[in-house]
Amino acid sequence: MKKLLALIILAAALYFGGMNDQTAVIVSVLCLLIVFLVSFIFSRVMKRFVSADLPVGVSTVYKNTESVLKIKVFNSSRVPLSRAALSMRMKYKNSRTVSSKRFRVSAPGGECESEIFFTPPYCGIIEARIKKIRIYDYLYMFSCSKKLGCKSEIYILPPPRELRIIMPDFGAYTANAVTESSSDKSGEDHSEIRLVREYRDGDLTRHIHRNYSAKTEKLWVKEYNKENDHIFDLLADTSGSELTAELLDAFFEILFSVTGALAENDAVIKLNWYDRNTGSLRSVFVKSRQQLSHAAALLYTSDLSCTREEFSRAAAGLSSEGMVINTSLEWFFLGQHVFTFNRGNVVNELLGNIFDLRR
Repeated sequence: MKKLLALIILAAALYFGGMNDQTAVIVSVLCLLIVFLVSFIFSRVMKRFVSADLPVGVSTVYKNTESVLKIKVFNSSRVPLSRAALSMRMKYKNSRTVSSKRFRVSAPGGECESEIFFTPPYCGIIEARIKKIRIYDYLYMFSCSKKLGCKSEIYILPPPRELRIIMPDFGAYTANAVTESSSDKSGEDHSEIRLVREYRDGDLTRHIHRNYSAKTEKLWVKEYNKENDHIFDLLADTSGSELTAELLDAFFEILFSVTGALAENDAVIKLNWYDRNTGSLRSVFVKSRQQLSHAAALLYTSDLSCTREEFSRAAAGLSSEGMVINTSLEWFFLGQHVFTFNRGNVVNELLGNIFDLRR
């Protein structure tokens, strides 16, 4: 519309200048036409030099929390670009609902970053894709676009919840109780110190050897002999339910909140679930809240849909003495009912109750 209006004005000015023999008007109109032509060519040429890309790998953010997606914008020319527009598509995996947005970015030259803010509404995987980038001239009259197709995945976890859990007697609650001497794993017991080693991500800060760390100006942690720690077999039962996005969101909220809270209580959780892709159970050990991202990556990329018969057959080898959380939002421990959650009030129930596992 702007281009059409500008052409009408220029045509009228050119006609007026020619009819009244106004050389200055004619020259001005011709100069403006040249500027328009240069602007038109500029947008076509610059699209070869400007591009954008999403971060490599997978990022993890919390649901219902404003998060940032950083986009890299490249301009290989020496001409700064004041305005470009990215057409992005963001959708949850296995969902038909698509959110398409346009974001303005600039490309002053070389490589720069632009930030896009978004708030994920529920747990799962968001697939972010840049469909195309549109390049504008300095007058914002002309533009030219090109397809990009780069994509990235974002894992959405529930925020850390401080659950009030009363732990059971010291012991193991898994089919395969593990005894570790902790030669290369972080110690999580208060028994005899075995050795001292450098701090690694995921180590408990209360195990830091403060005196030795102060002397060497590095962080060192105390390594313990570990015998029978709290080791839980946690079975995520997804059988016999229609796994809608709302149900899975509540299920993941409970599952990861309980797992994270148990890990905060120095427990080791062996998280098990059925994956239809493999036709068997998959397992991952979680020893700290930081390891939840890895567990979520494996869980989210599995096909969790299954019948009760498939699930029972795959889980037949597990001990009945462990912990179960199912998609009816029921929590069991040692065969006894702990709590049943209401789908619309999961967060309040997680934070407002005391869960006694000693029964």
